[in-house]
Amino acid sequence: MSTGFKTLLLAHHTGDTSAAGRAIADFSGRVAQRSGGLLNIADMPGSTLGNIPALLRLVMDGQADMAFAPFDRLCELIPKFGFVGMPFVFDDLAHADRVLNGPFADWALPDLLQRGLHSLSSWEWGRRQISNRVRPLQQPADLAGLRIRVPPIAINLDAIQALGAMPVVVEFARLIPALRQGMVDGQENPVAIIHGYRLYEQQGYLSLLDYSYGAMLHIINRRSFEALSAEHQKILAEESRRAGQAMRLALRTEELSQIEALRTAGMRIERPDPQPFRIALQPARERLIERFGAARGGSFLAMVEHLRAAPATEDAA
Repeated sequence: MSTGFKTLLLAHHTGDTSAAGRAIADFSGRVAQRSGGLLNIADMPGSTLGNIPALLRLVMDGQADMAFAPFDRLCELIPKFGFVGMPFVFDDLAHADRVLNGPFADWALPDLLQRGLHSLSSWEWGRRQISNRVRPLQQPADLAGLRIRVPPIAINLDAIQALGAMPVVVEFARLIPALRQGMVDGQENPVAIIHGYRLYEQQGYLSLLDYSYGAMLHIINRRSFEALSAEHQKILAEESRRAGQAMRLALRTEELSQIEALRTAGMRIERPDPQPFRIALQPARERLIERFGAARGGSFLAMVEHLRAAPATEDAA
């Protein structure tokens, strides 16, 4: 195991000024400080080295040491992660915390090692909302005929289709041009993305649905991690967990002020009754379970049900 000077390449898709970007900068600084400058992070943000699937391959191949793997992309390698984005599966954020930081981590994380990956901690991405430029969305029927941008992820495509809209697959890097050029009428993303990327400049209506929860793992190549000294492994894991918790807190505490800023910028903001949307999205839930396996889906839903009212646990990822 290495005890000398070491630089780890962290390639990721987030921007420098986002909540994730700020947390990553803090993580990098604290790792260098605690290691006495012996362990350093070379930060490559904004998909500099490729899109999310490309970054995952770089880490698996050892060409990059670390990345952030959204669960809805990681499920292409490890199906268990696909269930987390199931529409309306969690009652609230505290419920998601109990599941993901408890039995889910014990259930899913060992599968990473078989892919040559090690999880440092779990970070939050946020709950997905729908914005558009045409009309307010107060019930599923209001989405009929709207072209809604989705990432190239089957979970999102199925959800938007189940709501009666026309999903249009566009990579995130092309989202703003697609909105400006009228290729799509709307999109779905967490509030922090809508606010941070100024999507309100092209979108006049926002429906706060909280219909799908997003998280991502801070992953490291297994060989890269095992080559570090025990002390450096400890520093890396502790600082990743601390930064992830700080980002989670920032996302949650800043969301209300971001919503008010969006309203001030001219967006009409609705918080519809979720029940009609929950019913409309049931076929998408069923397709997700079929895609990733009924037995796995049963195990996941058992965790979800068991922890609906259980006390919170610490981040175990």
